[in-house]
Amino acid sequence: MSKLNNIWRSLKLNYKSWLILIASNVILSWSNILHGFLEYAINICILYYGHVISHWEIFYPFNYGHIYHHKNVNLLSSIIQVLIEIFAVMTLYIFIITIFGKNSLNAFTVLMFSIFYTTIHNINYSILHVNKVHEKHHNDVKYNYGPDIIDIIMDTKYDVENDLENTDHYIPNILIATTIAYYAKKKYNLLNENSKMNVIYFLIMIYIIMLNILFFLTVYAFYITKKDVIEKIINGGLEDLFMEFMEERWKYIKNCR
Repeated sequence: MSKLNNIWRSLKLNYKSWLILIASNVILSWSNILHGFLEYAINICILYYGHVISHWEIFYPFNYGHIYHHKNVNLLSSIIQVLIEIFAVMTLYIFIITIFGKNSLNAFTVLMFSIFYTTIHNINYSILHVNKVHEKHHNDVKYNYGPDIIDIIMDTKYDVENDLENTDHYIPNILIATTIAYYAKKKYNLLNENSKMNVIYFLIMIYIIMLNILFFLTVYAFYITKKDVIEKIINGGLEDLFMEFMEERWKYIKNCR
């Protein structure tokens, strides 16, 4: 079956969630709906590529927080993953507006997608277990990064012929995320310039605090799972440190292939 046919099958199966997503765009981007469609397309791609990048071998061991999430189902894993997702979205947003200007992305669209994706990943998939799609990604990190439509386009969909995801479970997440983003936008637009700057400073402070918490939790997760390796490094010299690091990298690379 051709890729175009699989894309069409996915769109037809999930027409309800796509219609709700279009309505979300209209609500949050009413002043420039066409630009809003472009923003929504960019945000969907960001969700996919952000997840792909988190598995790149070059980032090991700095991506250990996400690796820990894949191997452990506990409170620490959930907290780390939520922080990673919020921090990653904020970082990408800062990166994009730094290069393309502050009007290149609507901050409230980004807020909507951040809530939408984080709740789907950590509630729908991890707590409610709405389907097996994301579990298959945990079993083999080369597939099912999500969203499903981008996996189909990029040939990273697991068993594309027989296992298309029904995304009706997205609908409550989109509605809640859009409502929060809409009222946040409404409140923000009522503020004067000084108050708006205070909001920005507050978000910068939250960003820095989250970075520090994420760093310490990731280091702690690394410590509790690699305690024997760390003890070898402490008792050895620089040569032992280098050899242990290379061995750990090689193990991670083999697991990714």
